[in-house]
Order: sequence, then C-alpha cells, then structure tokens
Amino acid sequence: MENIFQSAGSDEEYLTRFVVNPMRKCFDLYGSEGSHKTVECDADKFMEILTFTREILDEQGNCEMVYVNPL
Repeated sequence: MENIFQSAGSDEEYLTRFVVNPMRKCFDLYGSEGSHKTVECDADKFMEILTFTREILDEQGNCEMVYVNPL
C-alpha cells in the first residue's frame, strides 16, 4: 500500500491537505505534487476513517486538516 503520510523532506509525494466533508460523507486528499483524490464512503466507514486520520495527523503534524463549512 502506498504511504500517503510521507515527511516533507521526502522526494516522494506526501499528503498536504485533508478536507473533511461530513455532509457528503467524503474526504478530499491533496498531495504535495498537486494530486487530488476524493474518497466517498458510508457513515460507518466515514467515522472510522475520520478517527484514524485524526490520530495519524496529530502524530505527523505536517498536514492541514480542514472541514467543509455546511451551507
């Protein structure tokens, strides 16, 4: 599996921004080299991924995590 949590000093692409959209139950991931991926999931998987990602990003500290503002 590809490691998306590379450090900023790495030559490989790493995750720079993680956008959480609770209304759509999806995440938008942005890489250091401009890549973008949207991950859509059901409510249970959404919470699992959100909890896991919060823990990882708290440890790493090199990725911005933002939430989409509901309208």
